[in-house]
Order: sequence, then C-alpha cells, then structure tokens
Amino acid sequence: MKPSWMLLVVGITVQFTNAKGLACGKTATIFSTRISNGKDAEEGEWPWHGALYYRTRQNQPYQYRCGATLIGPRTVLTAAHCIVPNGIAILPYNVQVKFGMISRNLPGSNAKSYGVQRIVRHDRYDPKTFQQDIALLRTVEEVHFSDYIQPVCLPSASQKEIFELGHTVGWGLNGGDQLEDTLQHASLPVVSYTSCLRSNPTHFATVLARDGESNFCIGGTGNVNVCQGDSGGGFFQVRDHSWVIRGIISTGPRTDRQMHGRCDTSQYVTATNVSYFREWIYKVQNGWRNNLLDLADCGTDYHDVSIPEEEKPTFLQYPWISVVEYKMFEARKPQAMCGGVLIHPRFVLLAGHCVCESCASISLNSVKLGDYNLSTDPDMETMFGDSMTTYTQTIPVEKFIRYPTTTNQSRYANDLALIKLSHPADLGSVNVRPICVPMEAVYPIGNPATVSGWKRAGDAASVVQRESVHLVDNGLCEQQYGRIRVEQGVRESVLCVERRVKATNCGSFLSGTPLQNVRTDHDGINRYYLRGLYAFGLSRCNHNFTDVYVNVKYAEWGRSEGTEGFSIGGEQVINPSLYPWHVAIFVQGKYGGGGSLISDSFVLTGEIRHVS
Repeated sequence: MKPSWMLLVVGITVQFTNAKGLACGKTATIFSTRISNGKDAEEGEWPWHGALYYRTRQNQPYQYRCGATLIGPRTVLTAAHCIVPNGIAILPYNVQVKFGMISRNLPGSNAKSYGVQRIVRHDRYDPKTFQQDIALLRTVEEVHFSDYIQPVCLPSASQKEIFELGHTVGWGLNGGDQLEDTLQHASLPVVSYTSCLRSNPTHFATVLARDGESNFCIGGTGNVNVCQGDSGGGFFQVRDHSWVIRGIISTGPRTDRQMHGRCDTSQYVTATNVSYFREWIYKVQNGWRNNLLDLADCGTDYHDVSIPEEEKPTFLQYPWISVVEYKMFEARKPQAMCGGVLIHPRFVLLAGHCVCESCASISLNSVKLGDYNLSTDPDMETMFGDSMTTYTQTIPVEKFIRYPTTTNQSRYANDLALIKLSHPADLGSVNVRPICVPMEAVYPIGNPATVSGWKRAGDAASVVQRESVHLVDNGLCEQQYGRIRVEQGVRESVLCVERRVKATNCGSFLSGTPLQNVRTDHDGINRYYLRGLYAFGLSRCNHNFTDVYVNVKYAEWGRSEGTEGFSIGGEQVINPSLYPWHVAIFVQGKYGGGGSLISDSFVLTGEIRHVS
C-alpha cells in the first residue's frame, strides 16, 4: 500500500450481528478517529483482516500471497485469483490463513494460524477478465475469537448502496516495491462506472462488469492506492453502527515500466461487490458438505467439464483405484486378486466376495495404492511433455468388515466389504487420493459413468483400463443372467451397466473395480463420485451385454451421533480433519505408531515400533 495523504473520518466501535446471529463488525480496542492513509495499523484495529499464505509443494515453506477477511467461525472471504495463481488451483492443505497479525515477519502472541479444509471459488470466475473474482475458504477448525480476532459483517439485503468512501487494509507493495512488514490501512473513494471506464477503456472494458453491479472501482487518488499483495483483502464501510465488508480487492492496470506485473497506483482498481454475491456466499456456507465423509479433497478432476472422459489421460486420473493383495498357500509373494477403491486415508472399499473369513489357504495381506502399471515399480510416464515418476504405497491390512448378509440371500446380495489399513495412506502423493462417496442414494438410469481399473487378462491387462458405460434398468440384467441361473440378490443392491462401445480388451475387470461419474459441485470443482464396485460379468466383446456392480449407496451406512463419518460393521470411519493433531510416525519407511501434535516442534507419543 503506497502512502501519500491523510483524511479525517470517524471510527465506530459497536456490537452488531450478521444474518446468522453472529456478533460481527466490532473492535474491542478504541482507536484514533483519525485514520491515516498508508499508515501503520494498531493491534485490534482491523480484527477481521487476515493474511493468506500458500505453498506449491508440501516440502516448501508457506509464502504470503494475499489478504483475506474473516466473516464467520470457519469462513474466510478472499479473491478467487489469490487461490488460482497462474491458472493452477492451490489445494486446501497447501493454504494457511493467519489472523490477529500486525507484523508479517514477527506475528506476535495475538496471531493465530489456521489450516484450510476446503476452497470454493465462484463457478463463473474468469482468470482472464477477473469477473466473479470471489472465493470462500473453510478452515480446518473454528477460529478462536479474541480482542484481536473478530469477524466482520456481511451487508444485509437492504444495504446495497455503496458509500462514497471506504477503507482498505493490507501488507501490499510500498513505494519501494517491497511488501510492507507492518499492516497498513488507507481511505479510498468509490468511483463511478463511467469515470472508471473512461479512465482506461482498454483495461476496464475487460475487467469492469457490464452490468455495473458485480464489481466497482475505487482509488486513483495519486500515490495512495492498493497494490500487489493487497488483493483479496476487504473494502470496508460503516453501516448501522458496524463495520461491513463491501468489496474484495481484485485487480488494476499495470505500468509499462514494471516488468513483474506490479500495479499502477495512479489508476483505479476494481473490487468485487460483496452485496451482489451475498446469496452465493450463504448458499456455499449452507452446503459445504457435498460428500458423505465431508472430505475437503476427494475425487478432484482437474480437467474442464467440456472434455470427454475418453480424451483424458488414464495416468494419475483415478488415484483412488487400488490392488488388494493376498497371501496364498506356498506362494512367496502376495498375489493381486481383487481391486478396491480408497475412500478415506485409512479405509478401502471392495467387493464382499473378495474377503473370506473361513479360507485356510488364502488371506488378505495388504493393499497397494497409487499403481498404474502392475508390471513396473516405479511407474514412469509422460504428462504434458514432462516425464513423471510415481511410487506405490503398500499398506498392510489391519482388519476387514464384511457387510452383513443372511444365509438365504444370494452370494451377491450386499456384496460389500471395508478394509481398515494398518496406518493412513500418504495423501501428499499425486497418485494416491480418495474418491468422494455420494450422499444421495439414487443415480438415474441412462446416465453415463466410467469404469477404471485392471483387467483379469488380455491385452495390456497390467495397465489401467477405462471403459465408458451407461446405467440401465436392473430388469435387463435379471433377464440376461437369469438365463444362466445367476441370482443378483435384492434388486436395489446392484447396478446394471451396459457397454455401448466395443471394448479394446474383452476381459473382465477385477472384482471391486470402481464405477464412477463426474459432476460439478456448487463450489465449481469437478469431482468423481463412487457409484458401484464391479461384482460380475461375462468376458465378451459384445458391446450391448451387461455387467453387474454393487450399489455402494444401497448399503445402509450407519451415522453415529455427534460424529462426522459413517460406520459399517461397527467400524467408525471419521473425517480426518476432526482430529488434525493426530500424526502417523514412520521409522525407516515403516509405520511405528501414532502420536499427537502438541506444538510446532513436538509430538507426544508412546513406545514406537521398529526402534531398538
């Protein structure tokens, strides 16, 4: 933020509540009525303003990126471009927000850091025009309010008018083109649509909303303006005796002499109009949970929704598919006999007939995650012209739970089982991620879906295969398999799937291979949802023959009171974000036990295995 002049305004300290009944828009400290443009802020003066940090890889340090604004116990408002740098979306676990901070380099005892569980950018955000430049972050845990950390109010439905003057806060670039260490605040005027457009037609004809409502212009007062590093922060005004966020700092023109994309402080800047997106904000807040386990990162498809499934690569596209390995009588190495799907860092779903409690010559041994070519380890493939090497994770089975059946039921009735791994999978690897488990029970007949996994035999059976299929009426499967006296069990417990295109490999998939579909969620992210697991079929190239899949949503997932997750056979599957302090300890690559994070440097644990 670049300083120049001063303006006299009045600061008001009053308790107010937002539409959700939460106290907001107040400060516990009494500060000077003279707010200086581009001058140092006092502690507690802007308790809702935060700093957004991110890293591009897990082994890299966090770097300051943008400003952010606290609007609820777990909800943070920022600009969409702040979490999509260079067109690449930053994953939630690589983002951190800090509140209660005045100095960037020396945060102080009042500052608190929070991890991010979920990121929702507006589904119509355009990185070329900066239209709909708004995003919401959901923190892993609730933000602890104090005299130095408080939420600001959202404008009410009746507060649509934007006053002529507002206030911005940030650590943006100063006159020396360096990020400020101490938080700065400034008063900036609101500029009319016409004045803004005329000031720089080439730039503002692109970024300024044609409806004149979804964003507006501020600044342009000489050397006093927001600058790079202030993006994502709020533009605040006092309404009805409380502070309200009216805008989110978005973008402005760049000077010709600045080669690194820095701002031109003499020109106007656009701000996203928060009032315009008020209903969208409430919609997102009310619908954060879109999958059964409330996982923040599951089933993500990074391709545009317009790209057909068959045009996407198979390598790294389905990182939840897994191989279930068995100990065989007199066999030296575990044998891969079934497929499975990772639904949680600790749990894998598979077909029920892939487990056997009474078998003496065969037993579950381990699950191999992250594989692509079963005949090579590591896998080395080319993606977008770059060579990539991925390594598998083989995790022992701690226990398995077969879905309950009765003695008079068909073999394929409720044909579902759950494996609990001996330790959590490392989700930091790009080739190991869980798929989303849907909340809704019905996937309509006729809808397309995708099968991905390994074939039992045939050409390239060791490499991940993919087939596009459609759901058809279960009566067709009953008719076809009834002729060879194969009973499906309860009709609703299975899905009947038809291949409408001739397969390149006529072999059957491994039992437990996932059936999935892609959908765009309300947060604008495309995600894969698990619909079924391969149960049985016939090895035929006839493209209109059917296969039978276990309907994963027919199973009565039992929800436990007061928990986030589900249980099957009494085994509780918990959202890992509920216990963010829990850690897995490895000794020379082997799981040694669990522990609890008690500070930024120490983990509390008991005796660790594999340590002499």
